[in-house]
Amino acid sequence: DGTSPRAHVVQPAAGDSTGKAALMSLLPVTSSTQHACAPGSSGYSVRASATHPGFCVQADRTRGMVDVRVASAKAARSTLDGTWQVEVTFNSADRARFAALTGSLASAPPPRNEFAIVVDGKLWSTPYVASSITGGRIEIVGSYVGDLTSATAHDLARRLDPGR
Repeated sequence: DGTSPRAHVVQPAAGDSTGKAALMSLLPVTSSTQHACAPGSSGYSVRASATHPGFCVQADRTRGMVDVRVASAKAARSTLDGTWQVEVTFNSADRARFAALTGSLASAPPPRNEFAIVVDGKLWSTPYVASSITGGRIEIVGSYVGDLTSATAHDLARRLDPGR
């Protein structure tokens, strides 16, 4: 349907100079609490900022999509508010898997209607889902809208795009 979910901004992962495309996972969120994750837990911490509290996101790897195949990724400015984002398109096999995943999350109460976007083990965003997303595209804007800079958006797109 081409609809892009909203997202939160999260701390970016460190750059990868191996030349390989970064590994992306899309994982159903099981809980989100307003505190950092305990050391050694399997959760993903989002650091607090001057305007937003920190939080800990727990996600279900067994129900999620790991090693997602990205067909393309590019950094762009949002046409709505001018903030930086990364537009990601999945290959055909993962489009169908993503539609099924988002369809299964759509009717759940918050935060179980969210999925974690994890790249190389780092959480980038937790968009919520209102209905199945069938267009095979997502937009990563960070944990909170406006978190991505031009540099981080371009770096993330470069690391995700298999053709770069």
